Amino acid sequence: MKNILVFLFISLIFILLIERTESQTPTENAGFWIEVYNNSRHLISKNFIHFEKIKNLPLDSALTIVKNEKTIQSWYGVNLCELFETIDISCEKIQKLSISAHDGYSSVLSGELLSSLRTAICAYQIQSQTEWKENYGYMRLIFPGLRSMYWVNSPNKMVITIGGNKTFLNQYQFYFIDSEKLSKLIKKDLKGNPYIVIDDLLFGLKLPQKNFHVLTSDGLFREYPKNEINRYFLLQKQESGTWEINGISIPHGLKTREIFFLSSGNKGVFLKELTDNEQQKWEHVFWQPLVGENFSITDLKIELATSSGKRIMPNLISKFNEENFSLYDLLEGERNNHPDFNYFIISW
Repeated sequence: MKNILVFLFISLIFILLIERTESQTPTENAGFWIEVYNNSRHLISKNFIHFEKIKNLPLDSALTIVKNEKTIQSWYGVNLCELFETIDISCEKIQKLSISAHDGYSSVLSGELLSSLRTAICAYQIQSQTEWKENYGYMRLIFPGLRSMYWVNSPNKMVITIGGNKTFLNQYQFYFIDSEKLSKLIKKDLKGNPYIVIDDLLFGLKLPQKNFHVLTSDGLFREYPKNEINRYFLLQKQESGTWEINGISIPHGLKTREIFFLSSGNKGVFLKELTDNEQQKWEHVFWQPLVGENFSITDLKIELATSSGKRIMPNLISKFNEENFSLYDLLEGERNNHPDFNYFIISW
Protein backbone atom coordinates (compact mmCIF):
# COMPACT_ATOMS: atom_id res chain seq x y z
CA MET A 1 0.00 0.00 0.00
CA LYS A 2 2.83 2.35 0.87
CA ASN A 3 4.49 1.70 -2.49
CA ILE A 4 1.26 2.48 -4.28
CA LEU A 5 0.93 5.82 -2.47
CA VAL A 6 4.54 6.72 -3.31
CA PHE A 7 3.92 5.80 -6.94
CA LEU A 8 0.76 7.92 -7.06
CA PHE A 9 2.57 10.84 -5.46
CA ILE A 10 5.42 10.65 -7.97
CA SER A 11 2.94 10.34 -10.82
CA LEU A 12 1.08 13.43 -9.62
CA ILE A 13 4.29 15.45 -9.43
CA PHE A 14 5.24 14.27 -12.92
CA ILE A 15 1.85 15.30 -14.32
CA LEU A 16 2.09 18.74 -12.70
CA LEU A 17 5.56 19.25 -14.14
CA ILE A 18 4.30 18.34 -17.61
CA GLU A 19 1.34 20.71 -17.31
CA ARG A 20 3.59 23.50 -16.08
CA THR A 21 5.98 22.97 -18.99
CA GLU A 22 3.15 22.94 -21.50
CA SER A 23 1.60 26.05 -19.95
CA GLN A 24 4.79 28.03 -20.29
CA THR A 25 4.53 30.46 -23.16
CA PRO A 26 7.31 31.52 -25.51
CA THR A 27 7.27 34.94 -23.80
CA GLU A 28 9.55 33.40 -21.19
CA ASN A 29 12.18 33.27 -23.92
CA ALA A 30 13.70 36.22 -25.79
CA GLY A 31 11.02 37.53 -28.12
CA PHE A 32 7.55 39.01 -28.19
CA TRP A 33 4.00 38.37 -29.35
CA ILE A 34 2.38 40.28 -32.20
CA GLU A 35 -1.43 40.33 -32.16
CA VAL A 36 -3.26 41.76 -35.17
CA TYR A 37 -6.86 43.03 -34.95
CA ASN A 38 -9.21 44.67 -37.41
CA ASN A 39 -10.90 47.94 -36.47
CA SER A 40 -13.85 45.97 -35.07
CA ARG A 41 -11.46 44.45 -32.51
CA HIS A 42 -11.63 40.94 -33.98
CA LEU A 43 -8.38 38.98 -33.70
CA ILE A 44 -6.89 38.27 -37.13
CA SER A 45 -3.59 36.63 -36.19
CA LYS A 46 -1.24 36.00 -33.28
CA ASN A 47 2.45 35.25 -33.79
CA PHE A 48 5.43 34.84 -31.50
CA ILE A 49 8.58 36.46 -32.90
CA HIS A 50 11.70 34.87 -31.43
CA PHE A 51 14.90 36.85 -31.05
CA GLU A 52 16.75 34.37 -33.28
CA LYS A 53 14.31 35.04 -36.13
CA ILE A 54 14.92 38.77 -35.78
CA LYS A 55 18.69 38.34 -35.95
CA ASN A 56 18.30 36.37 -39.21
CA LEU A 57 16.56 39.29 -40.96
CA PRO A 58 18.54 41.89 -42.98
CA LEU A 59 20.55 44.23 -40.76
CA ASP A 60 19.45 47.86 -40.62
CA SER A 61 20.62 50.85 -38.59
CA ALA A 62 19.43 54.14 -37.10
CA LEU A 63 21.18 57.22 -35.77
CA THR A 64 19.96 59.14 -32.72
CA ILE A 65 21.33 62.00 -30.63
CA VAL A 66 22.29 61.05 -27.08
CA LYS A 67 20.21 63.08 -24.63
CA ASN A 68 22.05 66.02 -23.00
CA GLU A 69 25.11 65.24 -25.11
CA LYS A 70 26.42 66.32 -28.51
CA THR A 71 27.12 62.77 -29.66
CA ILE A 72 25.46 60.46 -32.15
CA GLN A 73 24.38 56.94 -31.20
CA SER A 74 24.30 54.19 -33.82
CA TRP A 75 21.77 51.39 -33.37
CA TYR A 76 21.79 48.13 -35.31
CA GLY A 77 18.93 45.68 -35.77
CA VAL A 78 16.01 45.03 -38.10
CA ASN A 79 13.63 47.54 -39.67
CA LEU A 80 10.25 47.30 -37.93
CA CYS A 81 8.21 47.40 -41.15
CA GLU A 82 10.32 44.60 -42.64
CA LEU A 83 9.66 42.58 -39.52
CA PHE A 84 5.90 43.12 -39.89
CA GLU A 85 6.13 41.98 -43.51
CA THR A 86 7.18 38.52 -42.26
CA ILE A 87 3.66 38.12 -40.82
CA ASP A 88 2.00 39.69 -43.91
CA ILE A 89 1.33 43.08 -42.33
CA SER A 90 2.09 46.24 -44.29
CA CYS A 91 2.88 49.39 -42.33
CA GLU A 92 0.53 51.34 -44.61
CA LYS A 93 -2.44 49.38 -43.25
CA ILE A 94 -1.68 50.01 -39.58
CA GLN A 95 -4.11 52.32 -37.77
CA LYS A 96 -2.60 51.87 -34.31
CA LEU A 97 0.39 50.15 -32.76
CA SER A 98 0.50 49.44 -29.01
CA ILE A 99 3.71 48.11 -27.47
CA SER A 100 4.20 46.81 -23.94
CA ALA A 101 7.17 45.57 -21.93
CA HIS A 102 7.61 43.11 -19.06
CA ASP A 103 7.91 45.92 -16.49
CA GLY A 104 4.56 47.45 -17.49
CA TYR A 105 5.95 50.17 -19.72
CA SER A 106 3.78 50.93 -22.74
CA SER A 107 3.88 53.02 -25.89
CA VAL A 108 1.07 53.77 -28.35
CA LEU A 109 1.46 55.11 -31.88
CA SER A 110 -1.44 56.32 -34.00
CA GLY A 111 -2.23 59.14 -36.43
CA GLU A 112 0.80 61.15 -37.54
CA LEU A 113 3.11 59.15 -35.24
CA LEU A 114 2.72 56.12 -37.50
CA SER A 115 4.92 57.76 -40.14
CA SER A 116 7.86 56.99 -37.83
CA LEU A 117 7.44 53.23 -38.42
CA ARG A 118 9.45 53.42 -41.64
CA THR A 119 12.63 54.34 -39.78
CA ALA A 120 11.96 52.34 -36.60
CA ILE A 121 14.49 49.70 -35.57
CA CYS A 122 14.27 46.58 -33.41
CA ALA A 123 17.80 47.17 -32.13
CA TYR A 124 19.98 44.52 -30.51
CA GLN A 125 23.42 46.08 -31.05
CA ILE A 126 24.94 49.52 -30.66
CA GLN A 127 28.20 50.98 -31.84
CA SER A 128 31.21 48.93 -30.77
CA GLN A 129 32.69 51.45 -28.36
CA THR A 130 29.53 51.50 -26.21
CA GLU A 131 28.33 48.53 -24.16
CA TRP A 132 24.76 47.29 -24.50
CA LYS A 133 23.00 48.44 -21.34
CA GLU A 134 21.45 45.79 -19.14
CA ASN A 135 18.18 47.71 -18.72
CA TYR A 136 17.61 47.56 -22.51
CA GLY A 137 17.03 43.80 -22.16
CA TYR A 138 17.64 41.68 -25.25
CA MET A 139 16.23 44.37 -27.56
CA ARG A 140 15.20 47.99 -27.74
CA LEU A 141 12.60 49.46 -30.09
CA ILE A 142 13.98 52.73 -31.45
CA PHE A 143 11.87 55.41 -33.17
CA PRO A 144 14.46 57.98 -34.33
CA GLY A 145 11.85 60.60 -35.27
CA LEU A 146 9.99 60.48 -31.94
CA ARG A 147 10.73 61.41 -28.35
CA SER A 148 12.45 58.67 -26.37
CA MET A 149 9.29 58.15 -24.28
CA TYR A 150 7.97 56.14 -27.24
CA TRP A 151 10.99 53.81 -27.24
CA VAL A 152 10.47 50.47 -25.49
CA ASN A 153 13.07 48.27 -23.82
CA SER A 154 12.69 44.49 -24.01
CA PRO A 155 9.16 44.43 -25.50
CA ASN A 156 6.96 41.43 -24.79
CA LYS A 157 3.86 42.27 -26.84
CA MET A 158 2.75 44.36 -29.81
CA VAL A 159 -0.88 44.90 -30.71
CA ILE A 160 -1.59 46.09 -34.25
CA THR A 161 -4.94 47.45 -35.40
CA ILE A 162 -5.58 47.49 -39.13
CA GLY A 163 -8.65 48.14 -41.23
CA GLY A 164 -10.41 50.38 -43.69
CA ASN A 165 -11.90 53.76 -43.04
CA LYS A 166 -11.87 55.01 -39.49
CA THR A 167 -15.07 55.75 -37.63
CA PHE A 168 -15.17 59.43 -36.71
CA LEU A 169 -16.99 60.86 -33.72
CA ASN A 170 -19.79 63.36 -34.23
CA GLN A 171 -20.53 64.11 -30.57
CA TYR A 172 -18.28 65.01 -27.66
CA GLN A 173 -18.71 65.88 -23.99
CA PHE A 174 -16.49 68.43 -22.25
CA TYR A 175 -16.00 68.62 -18.49
CA PHE A 176 -14.05 70.95 -16.21
CA ILE A 177 -12.11 69.50 -13.28
CA ASP A 178 -13.43 72.12 -10.86
CA SER A 179 -17.06 71.21 -11.59
CA GLU A 180 -19.09 69.95 -8.65
CA LYS A 181 -18.98 66.34 -9.85
CA LEU A 182 -15.29 66.03 -10.67
CA SER A 183 -13.87 68.29 -7.97
CA LYS A 184 -14.99 65.70 -5.41
CA LEU A 185 -12.41 63.32 -6.88
CA ILE A 186 -9.50 65.61 -5.95
CA LYS A 187 -7.64 64.44 -2.84
CA LYS A 188 -4.60 65.77 -0.97
CA ASP A 189 -1.45 63.95 0.04
CA LEU A 190 0.31 64.31 3.39
CA LYS A 191 1.95 67.53 2.20
CA GLY A 192 -1.36 69.01 1.14
CA ASN A 193 -0.69 68.65 -2.59
CA PRO A 194 -3.79 67.92 -4.74
CA TYR A 195 -3.96 64.71 -6.74
CA ILE A 196 -6.49 62.57 -8.59
CA VAL A 197 -6.47 58.82 -9.10
CA ILE A 198 -6.89 58.42 -12.85
CA ASP A 199 -8.97 55.28 -12.39
CA ASP A 200 -11.37 57.34 -10.26
CA LEU A 201 -11.54 60.03 -12.93
CA LEU A 202 -12.26 57.53 -15.71
CA PHE A 203 -14.87 55.86 -13.53
CA GLY A 204 -16.46 59.27 -12.87
CA LEU A 205 -16.66 59.78 -16.63
CA LYS A 206 -18.22 56.29 -16.95
CA LEU A 207 -15.15 55.11 -18.86
CA PRO A 208 -13.53 52.68 -16.41
CA GLN A 209 -10.26 51.10 -17.55
CA LYS A 210 -10.35 52.80 -20.96
CA ASN A 211 -7.44 54.09 -22.99
CA PHE A 212 -6.87 57.79 -22.39
CA HIS A 213 -4.88 60.67 -23.90
CA VAL A 214 -3.17 63.61 -22.23
CA LEU A 215 -2.30 66.93 -23.87
CA THR A 216 0.64 68.94 -22.54
CA SER A 217 1.72 72.56 -22.74
CA ASP A 218 4.39 71.74 -25.33
CA GLY A 219 1.88 70.03 -27.64
CA LEU A 220 2.48 66.39 -26.73
CA PHE A 221 -0.71 64.34 -27.24
CA ARG A 222 0.12 61.02 -25.63
CA GLU A 223 -2.04 57.91 -25.42
CA TYR A 224 -1.95 55.49 -22.51
CA PRO A 225 -3.42 52.01 -23.09
CA LYS A 226 -5.56 50.26 -20.53
CA ASN A 227 -3.43 47.78 -18.59
CA GLU A 228 -2.68 46.64 -15.08
CA ILE A 229 -0.23 49.43 -14.29
CA ASN A 230 -2.81 52.15 -15.01
CA ARG A 231 -4.37 51.41 -11.64
CA TYR A 232 -1.39 53.12 -10.01
CA PHE A 233 -1.50 56.31 -12.10
CA LEU A 234 -2.07 59.58 -10.30
CA LEU A 235 -2.55 63.08 -11.66
CA GLN A 236 -0.60 65.36 -9.33
CA LYS A 237 -1.04 69.12 -9.50
CA GLN A 238 2.06 71.20 -10.21
CA GLU A 239 2.76 74.75 -9.04
CA SER A 240 2.01 76.05 -12.54
CA GLY A 241 -1.55 74.69 -12.29
CA THR A 242 -0.88 71.94 -14.81
CA TRP A 243 -0.81 68.30 -13.78
CA GLU A 244 1.64 65.43 -14.11
CA ILE A 245 1.21 61.67 -14.28
CA ASN A 246 2.97 60.00 -11.39
CA GLY A 247 2.48 57.03 -9.11
CA ILE A 248 4.15 54.33 -7.09
CA SER A 249 6.32 51.82 -8.96
CA ILE A 250 5.50 53.02 -12.45
CA PRO A 251 8.32 53.30 -15.04
CA HIS A 252 9.87 56.76 -15.19
CA GLY A 253 9.14 57.14 -18.91
CA LEU A 254 5.40 57.04 -18.26
CA LYS A 255 5.53 60.14 -16.06
CA THR A 256 4.30 62.98 -18.26
CA ARG A 257 4.38 66.60 -17.04
CA GLU A 258 2.58 69.88 -17.84
CA ILE A 259 -0.78 68.23 -18.61
CA PHE A 260 -3.79 70.55 -19.03
CA PHE A 261 -6.31 68.31 -20.84
CA LEU A 262 -7.28 64.64 -20.61
CA SER A 263 -9.53 62.76 -23.02
CA SER A 264 -10.95 59.26 -23.26
CA GLY A 265 -13.59 57.86 -25.59
CA ASN A 266 -15.85 60.77 -26.53
CA LYS A 267 -15.19 62.78 -23.35
CA GLY A 268 -12.60 65.34 -22.38
CA VAL A 269 -11.65 67.19 -19.19
CA PHE A 270 -10.05 70.62 -18.93
CA LEU A 271 -7.74 70.28 -15.94
CA LYS A 272 -7.11 74.01 -15.56
CA GLU A 273 -7.98 77.40 -17.01
CA LEU A 274 -6.07 77.49 -20.28
CA THR A 275 -3.47 80.05 -21.25
CA ASP A 276 -3.45 81.47 -24.78
CA ASN A 277 -0.67 79.02 -25.70
CA GLU A 278 -2.60 76.07 -24.27
CA GLN A 279 -5.74 77.15 -26.14
CA GLN A 280 -3.81 77.13 -29.40
CA LYS A 281 -2.34 73.70 -28.64
CA TRP A 282 -5.79 72.34 -27.77
CA GLU A 283 -7.29 73.82 -30.92
CA HIS A 284 -4.66 72.51 -33.34
CA VAL A 285 -3.66 69.23 -31.71
CA PHE A 286 -7.04 68.01 -30.42
CA TRP A 287 -10.07 69.90 -31.68
CA GLN A 288 -9.35 70.46 -35.38
CA PRO A 289 -8.28 66.84 -36.05
CA LEU A 290 -11.44 65.71 -34.25
CA VAL A 291 -13.96 67.66 -36.33
CA GLY A 292 -11.94 68.54 -39.41
CA GLU A 293 -10.38 71.86 -40.34
CA ASN A 294 -13.29 73.13 -42.45
CA PHE A 295 -15.97 73.12 -39.78
CA SER A 296 -18.02 76.24 -39.09
CA ILE A 297 -19.62 77.40 -35.87
CA THR A 298 -22.98 76.97 -37.59
CA ASP A 299 -22.21 73.25 -37.90
CA LEU A 300 -22.13 72.85 -34.13
CA LYS A 301 -24.95 72.05 -31.76
CA ILE A 302 -23.97 73.01 -28.21
CA GLU A 303 -25.93 71.92 -25.16
CA LEU A 304 -25.24 72.44 -21.48
CA ALA A 305 -26.11 69.61 -19.08
CA THR A 306 -26.91 70.56 -15.50
CA SER A 307 -26.38 68.54 -12.34
CA SER A 308 -30.12 67.87 -12.18
CA GLY A 309 -30.08 66.28 -15.63
CA LYS A 310 -31.56 69.17 -17.60
CA ARG A 311 -30.19 70.14 -20.99
CA ILE A 312 -30.01 73.78 -21.98
CA MET A 313 -29.27 75.08 -25.46
CA PRO A 314 -27.90 78.57 -24.82
CA ASN A 315 -27.91 81.18 -27.58
CA LEU A 316 -24.16 81.19 -28.06
CA ILE A 317 -23.60 81.51 -31.78
CA SER A 318 -24.69 85.16 -31.91
CA LYS A 319 -22.02 86.02 -29.34
CA PHE A 320 -19.11 85.09 -31.57
CA ASN A 321 -17.90 86.05 -35.00
CA GLU A 322 -16.90 82.98 -36.99
CA GLU A 323 -13.50 84.45 -37.83
CA ASN A 324 -12.59 84.91 -34.17
CA PHE A 325 -14.42 81.89 -32.84
CA SER A 326 -12.82 80.16 -29.84
CA LEU A 327 -14.73 77.13 -28.63
CA TYR A 328 -12.82 77.04 -25.35
CA ASP A 329 -13.63 80.70 -24.57
CA LEU A 330 -17.28 80.00 -25.37
CA LEU A 331 -17.45 77.03 -23.03
CA GLU A 332 -15.45 78.71 -20.26
CA GLY A 333 -17.65 81.78 -20.32
CA GLU A 334 -20.98 80.00 -20.52
CA ARG A 335 -20.35 77.52 -17.71
CA ASN A 336 -19.75 80.41 -15.31
CA ASN A 337 -23.31 81.59 -15.99
CA HIS A 338 -24.76 78.30 -14.67
CA PRO A 339 -23.99 77.40 -11.04
CA ASP A 340 -25.39 73.89 -11.56
CA PHE A 341 -23.19 73.26 -14.63
CA ASN A 342 -22.17 69.62 -15.18
CA TYR A 343 -20.77 69.29 -18.73
CA PHE A 344 -21.21 70.38 -22.35
CA ILE A 345 -22.49 68.20 -25.18
CA ILE A 346 -21.28 69.23 -28.63
CA SER A 347 -22.58 67.65 -31.82
CA TRP A 348 -21.61 68.35 -35.43
